[in-house]
Amino acid sequence: HSIKGLKINNTNNRGYNHAGLFCSLKNAIVENLVIDSSCSFTGNTAGALTVIASGSLDIKSITNNAYVNGSGFVGGFIGYLREMEEVNTSVTFDRCVNHGTIVVWDNEGDKRENMDGFEGLYCCAGFVGLIHSDSDVKVLFLSSINYGTLTGKSNKEEGIAYLGGLIGAIYNDKMGDEYCQSDGDGIDLIVKNCSNNGNVNGNNNENSLFTSVSAGFIGMQYCNGHITIVDSVNSASVEGNTGASGFLGGAQFNGDVSFINCQNDGTISVTQRYSAGFVGGTYYSKKELVISDCRNNGHILGDISGGFVGICYSSVKITQSKNSGSVKGDGHIGGFIGMTGLSETSSNNMELTMENCHNNGTLELVSSSEDPFDEHSVGGLLGYISFLHFDGGVNIINCMETGTIKSVPDEGSIGGMIGKVGFEYDPQNYPDDYGIISNKVEIASSFVSHMMNVNCTKCSVGGVIGTISSEYPYLTNAIDVSVMGDQEIHVECNGCVVGGVIGIINDTVRALVTISDTTLNGSLDVTSDKMDHSATGGFIGSAANNSD
Repeated sequence: HSIKGLKINNTNNRGYNHAGLFCSLKNAIVENLVIDSSCSFTGNTAGALTVIASGSLDIKSITNNAYVNGSGFVGGFIGYLREMEEVNTSVTFDRCVNHGTIVVWDNEGDKRENMDGFEGLYCCAGFVGLIHSDSDVKVLFLSSINYGTLTGKSNKEEGIAYLGGLIGAIYNDKMGDEYCQSDGDGIDLIVKNCSNNGNVNGNNNENSLFTSVSAGFIGMQYCNGHITIVDSVNSASVEGNTGASGFLGGAQFNGDVSFINCQNDGTISVTQRYSAGFVGGTYYSKKELVISDCRNNGHILGDISGGFVGICYSSVKITQSKNSGSVKGDGHIGGFIGMTGLSETSSNNMELTMENCHNNGTLELVSSSEDPFDEHSVGGLLGYISFLHFDGGVNIINCMETGTIKSVPDEGSIGGMIGKVGFEYDPQNYPDDYGIISNKVEIASSFVSHMMNVNCTKCSVGGVIGTISSEYPYLTNAIDVSVMGDQEIHVECNGCVVGGVIGIINDTVRALVTISDTTLNGSLDVTSDKMDHSATGGFIGSAANNSD
């Protein structure tokens, strides 16, 4: 069955200003349908199949070729999947394809309000613009593909747009709640054997205060819920102005996320903040991010960038995964994770585990004329580990770093595996008598075989860890390193500290450093304009008095 020649433009209607083949679908089965490219749908909330869905749906073997344009929630199939009132509600997309171009556009003169009071929120997706429900809902994507180009643009001074090849945003609670109030498990999203081949571009905003987060699959997950993505691929380029990723732009407030046997081949770029091959950022979460048997081959560009995760404030477990793509930025960058740390509402005992992982991509830390960062870091696996407020642990087991690391910042921490391990100290929340805080970093049974080329004004360089630092007087760091391999480290600087294993342990750190079963063959070639302000060591470049 085909729908041809249907053109709906309700933009200027004062009554109903939305657009779709159906206004609403509930408890329906739709299958074996093609919406032809001669069709188009333009309105506030718009979807080629339906404007709104509010109950169980079974969508099979449907192809959308139509152009869809809106100023609120816009999807190739559904504009807005809204609150589900029935128990055991499920929505399934099975063998569906979107070829249509999808655009969300809003300008300063547009005074329309979005549905259900979501002011300042704009969503654009190949399949569903926005999913919002406080109830437990199951959403499945099976063997479905997006080929359509997604574009988000605005000239408004404020607001946020989420763009995704499958879903723009998932909200388990209303926007504006400080913390999630839902009692249930939230939306359970399962994606199997799907791919995004359509370019996603959220970087078309005329006003820099308007933010956009773009992703190959899902723009944002907000509040309680579950996302599982299996056997899926992003092959398209993704651009955003505050966040971009190959799969998930961001996860906020206690949603758990898992990736199994997935791959990013697309170029991911952002004009500011974070970018990554898989997850742009996780925030305020007590749940764990799990990545297993996955690969990043795409090029990653951004301030805080990682082959897999840009910035992460939650526990992370990455196993059996490999980064072969290049990562480039001017803040904190890593072959796997750009920056990780704790926030005030995260789990008190954050754990970061990497096991049987391999980076052989090129990492490049660069200087920027508009540099928002006071410090910079790059690491073959992790750029910056920032322990914020509470006890935590990092375990790197049987991992390999065989890439190339280039760095040309004015100041920075450069490490073969970890750029910097630090503790962010806020004396207002944590006075000197707060008590002992213990963190542990273990790198065990791992291997390096890399080239490091550094040109800096002032920097610390280590074959394994660049810098260990802390401003909190009662922090105890336990650093255990066991690494084999060979390396070539070349540094040109105007005052630097270089170590074969660790560059510098700052003098404010109370640390127990253990280096065992470690053999690193190769050379340390250091040229400094101020040799009296430089230090070089076969194992550690410089160590503080409080370190053992």
